[in-house]
Amino acid sequence: MRLNFGLVALTLIMASSVTPAFSASDTLKLSWILQNPFISTDFSAQEKVTVLEEELIRFYNEFNRDENFDVTCAKTTSNGSFFFTYCQPLFIETAIKKNRSEWRNGISSLKKTAEIFEFYSKEMQELDNIFSALLTSNEKARRLKEEIFQIRNQPQQMSGV
Repeated sequence: MRLNFGLVALTLIMASSVTPAFSASDTLKLSWILQNPFISTDFSAQEKVTVLEEELIRFYNEFNRDENFDVTCAKTTSNGSFFFTYCQPLFIETAIKKNRSEWRNGISSLKKTAEIFEFYSKEMQELDNIFSALLTSNEKARRLKEEIFQIRNQPQQMSGV
């Protein structure tokens, strides 16, 4: 009984760390990619998606004409050993820095990144419009998006279970 409970608990923990899948009808908007960093127990899939997304974002940044909408990527970790890549547009990075500074100075409450994304939903829609125009005009960007979609939508294998 204890072993089964342990396996169930481990399975739930692992499943909660996997990026949610999306349906084939989802257009895989850039805003969705940015708000849902790909985290997988399959290191090779994680690295492949990171490389593809960085290339797609490079196309987006070259296509985009508003510096405030440029997207940058960085690696981060929540436990010091497992790294994943997250990407954010400049206006979100600026808002996060401002909120953290205001929080340290006692001016504002500390907001979660998701709250900041939500506050800037109109700007995120504009980012998606720019991304959509890129996909309409660039075959390589469309292929990258489809490859990312396929990998992100595959069931993730859990090693050792």
